[in-house]
Amino acid sequence: MLALAVALAAPGACARHADETDLLPPPGYVAPPTHAPRKLPGRGERAVYGEGFYVAESDDTGKVWHWTGKRAIALLPRNGRDKILVIRGGPAPRDPAAEPPTITITLGGQVLERFVGATPEFSRSYDLPGPRLGAGAPVALTIETSMTVRVPGDDRDLGVSITAIDWRDAIGPPGGPER
Repeated sequence: MLALAVALAAPGACARHADETDLLPPPGYVAPPTHAPRKLPGRGERAVYGEGFYVAESDDTGKVWHWTGKRAIALLPRNGRDKILVIRGGPAPRDPAAEPPTITITLGGQVLERFVGATPEFSRSYDLPGPRLGAGAPVALTIETSMTVRVPGDDRDLGVSITAIDWRDAIGPPGGPER
């Protein structure tokens, strides 16, 4: 450490030399415009599984899910910024002759989508503007199904199997490549 201090204190240690001219930009060079750094996607904020969700389950492969009853509520934090909400899951197994259930996704009392759960798995994505969501207390995400089932040996009413609720800030314009 002392050697470094002595070297820097030596006369001419930080002086410019004539042979440094090649380090200057060429005549007429115009620096490109600078831009603020682009915000990279951060970690999603966690949903808090509440009323109507059963305890998490998993299988031998490590897949984790939460069953819902007929209606379940998760709380999502609000920060006033545009958000992307992705929900992955699937309806409960049913008799093949039975009509598939209708699944309704509601956020803050407003229906985002109502769809028929005709396939074993679904993935739904929603772009949500910050001004619509506001900031402050968490907002309620409600997942409802028109049908529940009971499987042998289980006394729960199973509605929808939720494997993911991904809630994160949107980056860039809606539908843009920066997501």
